[in-house]
Amino acid sequence: MAKLKKGLIPLVALLYLVAFGFFIWGVAAGSYKIFPWKQMATVYDELHAFFTFQGGTHTSAQDKIVLDRQEKRTEYNFTGFRLRDPGFQDTGYLLISRYSKKHKQVIAELFSIASNKVLHTWMPSQSEIFEKSKDMETNVTRDLASFAIQHPVLLKDGDLVFNTEQGPLVRIDACGNTVWVIARHFHHSIEIDSNRNIVTCIVADAQIPETIYPIRDDGIAIVSLEGDILKEYSITESLLNNGYSGLVYGVGLFEEDRIHLNDAQPILKPSVDADVGDIALSIRNLSTVTLFSPHQGEIKWLKTGPWLNQHDISQSGDGSYSIFGNDIARNSENGGRYVNDDRSEVYIGCSGVKKT
Repeated sequence: MAKLKKGLIPLVALLYLVAFGFFIWGVAAGSYKIFPWKQMATVYDELHAFFTFQGGTHTSAQDKIVLDRQEKRTEYNFTGFRLRDPGFQDTGYLLISRYSKKHKQVIAELFSIASNKVLHTWMPSQSEIFEKSKDMETNVTRDLASFAIQHPVLLKDGDLVFNTEQGPLVRIDACGNTVWVIARHFHHSIEIDSNRNIVTCIVADAQIPETIYPIRDDGIAIVSLEGDILKEYSITESLLNNGYSGLVYGVGLFEEDRIHLNDAQPILKPSVDADVGDIALSIRNLSTVTLFSPHQGEIKWLKTGPWLNQHDISQSGDGSYSIFGNDIARNSENGGRYVNDDRSEVYIGCSGVKKT
């Protein structure tokens, strides 16, 4: 027995050292994204999603079984569309991105409001898009269940351009075949400018310029319809170069997602304060909207509030702007709370925008 115990001590010590070594390796893999970081991240994402009901508002074990991961239960007792005003008429169309339980993935549909039916469906090849962006490090490029079609734009030839929110910019044809994939971190709005180029939001690969604390440097990307990035503009650099360092450094505690650009709206018609080629920007985390001239590197005007954490700025036909104010106070614990009577507001006006 004494010999057995004596033999076990070195074995236990060896196993302890091996386990400790694997622990250090795991920490290093997560911190520095070295092998086997990608393999570990995939397994972790799946386990975390299962045990936390991530990807939907599942609230019970029954929901977990009945609903797919990208589905969530709503407060309404119907699905699809419900016409509340019998006199309402609209001859337009809706481009809808939604999860299809039948296909087990997100699809896009062109819906006719007048005839109340789907006219065309796009179903992109997830595997091909993932393969073309496999070297990216964002969750969406390695997690089939989190794949999404964000902000789709329909082109004249029936092709569709969209981003995957934390992943690549993608163009597919009318049959769902992949035309091109740009493996960068694109997000939020996608618009077409007066030169028939794509204007969208992008995260810079490297900080431009360097800031005192690390920052996720959101920017504007100008992309050709052939899938080439023609130009990038750093929002942080534009703010600093135009005298707005107070917004970058002086508002509350510094956070990595300082800018959170969620709309880059190209100006298509000249007005009193805007030229064709300018871009109206919504900088959510600073509750700020601005008009930026890429050609001059100039911020023509900038206004913070009265909207809070807004999510859209659009130019109207008369040269005024509409802004959708989420009007919430953000909180790291619960996402945020409404400031005024549990509702959002729409603001309309010129560069001095007023609430309506």
